[in-house]
Amino acid sequence: MGGYVRLARIGLILCAMTNLRRTVHGREVYSFEELVKGIGPGAVASPRRSTVPLLDYWRIPEQRLNDLWERLSVRQPATTEMHFEHEVPVQRGRGKSSFTDLMIFADDVAVAIEAKFTEPRYESVGIWLAGALTTNRVDVLEGWLCAIEAVAERPIGRDAVRDLPYQLIHRTAAVCCTGRRHRLVVYQVFGDAPASHYCDDLGRFATAIGAPLGIAFVVLRCVCRPTDSYARLEERWRAGERDLGEDVCEALLAGALLEFGQPVAILIQPGS
Repeated sequence: MGGYVRLARIGLILCAMTNLRRTVHGREVYSFEELVKGIGPGAVASPRRSTVPLLDYWRIPEQRLNDLWERLSVRQPATTEMHFEHEVPVQRGRGKSSFTDLMIFADDVAVAIEAKFTEPRYESVGIWLAGALTTNRVDVLEGWLCAIEAVAERPIGRDAVRDLPYQLIHRTAAVCCTGRRHRLVVYQVFGDAPASHYCDDLGRFATAIGAPLGIAFVVLRCVCRPTDSYARLEERWRAGERDLGEDVCEALLAGALLEFGQPVAILIQPGS
């Protein structure tokens, strides 16, 4: 299924980070409060949405980035950009842009982080294609796959991705469109243990694209425990309250909602 990440292919040397820039929906923010307000209550209407632990985890980014670079064997750069809800438009056809939860740029490295928490597995490419009886969705898929093929330097069998989550395809394409030489797709999975399908899907996709040097897939397991503040929000949700976004935002700004253990990075190998 993989092992601790040792991305020797990237071969970068550790150095101190001195500059950090953050944006949300393309707008620069200068504090955690601005970040939470920029995300907005609609994105955290339920305390069980993956955006909640993602924001909580990255509330002090400098500490988290130092740890991330070490676990990914990527040098800690002089300048880092963190783009929450990073938008990449469709490459062909007409459709919704791909919004990566968090895209991190560091020198010649791009890291696309997709947060996972309580949500089920997303719909497959085959189901997504069948959702509209037009050729446009085929065009959109072709655009995403062509972006990946340009980096992989090999064709990707369409049948090989039909049973994979459509989200995985356009998230990978999004990081391939960044213009960075080294690209990582990271599933940041919050909770006690990541569901097996995360590693399975990434392993099958790595096999389909031939595991090129320019793309790596990682599951970042982040064990977390609820604080009393989070437990109260979750209890209200389970009792039937909805639209808790404003309260979740206030709780995030008041302090930590989750207590995180040491993350574990698992490099996904083809066929794993």
